This record gives sequence, C-alpha cells and structure tokens, in this order.
Amino acid sequence: MNRIVILMMISAMMGVPLFAGEPVVKEIEPFHYACLEATGSFNQIPAKINDFISAFMSQGLQAQGDLFGIYLNDPSQVAEKDLKWLVGFKIADDAAVAAPLKKDMFNYTKAIYYTHKGPYDTVGKSYELIYKFIYSNGYKQAGPGMELYKNDPNEVKPEDIETEIVIPVSK
Repeated sequence: MNRIVILMMISAMMGVPLFAGEPVVKEIEPFHYACLEATGSFNQIPAKINDFISAFMSQGLQAQGDLFGIYLNDPSQVAEKDLKWLVGFKIADDAAVAAPLKKDMFNYTKAIYYTHKGPYDTVGKSYELIYKFIYSNGYKQAGPGMELYKNDPNEVKPEDIETEIVIPVSK
C-alpha cells in the first residue's frame, strides 16, 4: 500500500492532522478584549457564545478579530464543575464594556501558535504536540491558553474546522 495512504490512515485514527506543521513562536502585542466569563463544563460553550454575542452586539461593540476562548485552568487538573473559561473578542483599547461582559487585557508578548485542523473533540492531540514543543525548546507557559475559532463549525465539515491555539510563553 502507498506510504502516504498508510500515514493518512494512521493520522486519521490518532485524530491528528497529517500535515499540521510545527508550532511557531511569535512576538505578539498585548490587546484589550471583551469577554463573558464561565465556569463548568465545556458543553456550555455554544450557549455561552450565543449569550456573549448577544450582549456584545447590544452594547454596540466592534470585534477586531476572530471569536476566541481563553481557558484559565486545565481539565486534567480540576473537576469539570471547577473549569474556568471565557469567550471573547479583541476590542479597541478605548471601548467601554458593561456587565454582563468584562473588559480585560491579554498582556503577553510572546506565544506559541499552532493551527489545529479537525473536530473540536480532537484538539487535545494538538495540545500534546504544543506542550512537547514548549518544554523541549526551553520555554515555560506564561499565561492561559487561547483558542481562536477561524471558521464556523455550522458552515464547514468537522474535518475542516480550524482552531488556532495560542499559548503565551517565556524562557
């Protein structure tokens, strides 16, 4: 059997894209964002996104980039009920934000970027790859992980979903 076909089959079984590339270190500019905070199961994400977008639009805020999630603790380290996360958009520095939204700052200057392609339930394999890269290259995590949602899962096939993972790092 052709080697490429075998590699593609192994990749599909492992849930990791075959040609995903390597994580990349990038300098970034800190930015302000508006967000809706959440606690508990990630199964709430679709409903929280709807709540967030409704509040965001009702306040007349302008998004400056993709919708994202920031994950404040590790699901392998805390109980599901104790997970803390948020959904948000980057906004102008001078934007006024009111409850139930919160304005905050992503105040990091260097991060590892990696684009995961595939269903959300396979993103864990990409995190494993990223953390292996971080530790094998002498970095340490400097802040919470962020996922930028590059396309709408209602408009693309699960295997075509793109999630850009951003992990702030320092040496």
